[in-house]
Amino acid sequence: MLQRSTVQVGISVKYRVRASCLVVLCSTSCSDGPGDSADAGTDASDAGDGIEIEGPTPPESPAPPVFTPCPDGWREVEDPDTGLVTCDPWPEGGPEECGPDEAHFPGETGCVRIGSACPTGDWADGLPTDRDILYVRAGEPSGGDGTIGAPFGTIAAAVAAADPMTVIALSKGTFDGQVSLLGGLTLWGACVAETVVTCSTPSDFLGTINVMRPDTGIRNLTVSGQRRGVYVRGDSRSITITDVVITDAVMAGLSVIDGAIATCSNLVIRDTSSDADGEWGRAINIESGARVDVTRGVFKNNRDAAIGVFLPGSMLAMQDVAVLDTQSRTVDATRGRALQVQRGGSAEVTRSVFDGNREVAITITEGGSSLTLEDVVVSDTLCSEFDEEGGNGLSVEDGAVATLSRVLFARNRDNAVSVLGAAALLTASDVAVFDTAPRASDGASGRALGVQWGARVEVTRGAFLRNHNLGLFAHEATLVLVDVRVSDTRSRQSNGQVGRGLHAQVGAQVDVTRGVFERNREAGVAAFFEGTVITMADVTIASTLERECVVDTCAGFGGGFGVISSGGAHVEMSRFVITQSVLCGVQLAFGRDLDGESFTVGGTMDLHDGEISHNTCGANVQNMDFDVERLIDGVLYIGNDINLDMTELPVPDMGVDP
Repeated sequence: MLQRSTVQVGISVKYRVRASCLVVLCSTSCSDGPGDSADAGTDASDAGDGIEIEGPTPPESPAPPVFTPCPDGWREVEDPDTGLVTCDPWPEGGPEECGPDEAHFPGETGCVRIGSACPTGDWADGLPTDRDILYVRAGEPSGGDGTIGAPFGTIAAAVAAADPMTVIALSKGTFDGQVSLLGGLTLWGACVAETVVTCSTPSDFLGTINVMRPDTGIRNLTVSGQRRGVYVRGDSRSITITDVVITDAVMAGLSVIDGAIATCSNLVIRDTSSDADGEWGRAINIESGARVDVTRGVFKNNRDAAIGVFLPGSMLAMQDVAVLDTQSRTVDATRGRALQVQRGGSAEVTRSVFDGNREVAITITEGGSSLTLEDVVVSDTLCSEFDEEGGNGLSVEDGAVATLSRVLFARNRDNAVSVLGAAALLTASDVAVFDTAPRASDGASGRALGVQWGARVEVTRGAFLRNHNLGLFAHEATLVLVDVRVSDTRSRQSNGQVGRGLHAQVGAQVDVTRGVFERNREAGVAAFFEGTVITMADVTIASTLERECVVDTCAGFGGGFGVISSGGAHVEMSRFVITQSVLCGVQLAFGRDLDGESFTVGGTMDLHDGEISHNTCGANVQNMDFDVERLIDGVLYIGNDINLDMTELPVPDMGVDP
């Protein structure tokens, strides 16, 4: 990092010089041509008229994201390249494969049993003593009265005889038939492994268990059937679900609609199937003002969208939940999302993990929709089974609002985080995006964060490491960054090109306060098109490399620019260091638009109080009308092979397809 020092230079104290034969910058009029080693290569530190001045103020280092202390049971993991510590919800070997009555919840060391152990007798041990109990034994002949000595043979018989607040104790065994659960009643199984409530009669409308009144409950059992597992509809209806596995249901494991409420703990929903039309297959569906609260849940191998939250007033709140391996719906091999929030729904998620889902792990769309993520990991999202596109971790679109705190995106595809459309807003603090891979269809993309078409993103304390193509991308949008690191962006897998740390275009507005852009490729920071403005303060841009294709298909055109402003874009920097770029510290150029047409205006740049050092070329200015005094306000040019070059060095491809 640049330290404040006293150096001798042959210019005035304020560095106000013109593009003539001076030691800080040299124009083409000073020598036989641009790049002449006798004059243009002179370093500021080599000057000697005896004037002593104080060097520029060094940039402040950005604060790293803070993920610790980790949630209970999560372990600290240190990134080998940066030392950044994040939190992993699983033990070192990852989540375990569990038995039919078990689950591995985030923060646990391994599989735990759902509910109580199976009893030696027919009914659960530890049934409540402060409520009436009616007993039901699978296969019992009719004529019982619900006592332990003469149990009912069906759930329906017990419901018909029950007073409000009664517990209906189910024995071991399978109970086949539609259940209508009245007010205050609780179904209580002997154990999850051996009490199964199912319905073998298909239905497109009803569930195996249908909640008809408020204050109902189910616990300590398994639900299955050729229909929805549990169906709760209406603003006067509610259910508490405790220690339950819902498996092999159709359409939805749990469907809560029209103002109904479900409160769930220790809930597992897996292997939900699509309906006869090949659609749905969700673990939980929430619509029209309904609310679902989940504490400790595992939703695995469901279809379409594991959890859907739709329409105003609909609300999901969940913590200590894993949403895993959601599959495409069968009708068209699309989707496979973990969480979908749209049309005014909202979701609040804490201490949870989304892993191995498809197309996009979490998507939130449309005005009025909101999402909050806190202590969340989104990882290993797969591309769409249909066309091998996508694989995003999070997509925020068309007026939706998302707030993130302590969220890790790891090994997703295409765009780890994508924010699109007018009024879409993402506010994030303490976030990290690691190792985003290209989409499978064409080997393109692999970006950490993309903000486009009128959206706005604000990031405080962010790390964007080892992604592909572009670390950060802004297209006709606003991006505000405070305390960020963008490093080791790789070129496109498809053609070995690009690899930029920050790319802004088509009127994007980007503001960076305290940032490090290190070991990116082709360009550390790039701005293209008229109306695009990047403003940066307290920024270090270091060791920008050539793009990867330089070894074969683009030899001689590998780039390696610290900062590029081209085609009418503008960059303004203060308190900065740009160092060790393979080609140039800064470049101002004309370039071409997305259609290959040359621009008639060049990029502009204003630099204040900084250092451009140890680059092959300090500044490449291709616009002869540009006043290079704008590049030397308190700026030291040190150790560059040439400080100013005004030749037509190659300009990287102008724009990037949104």
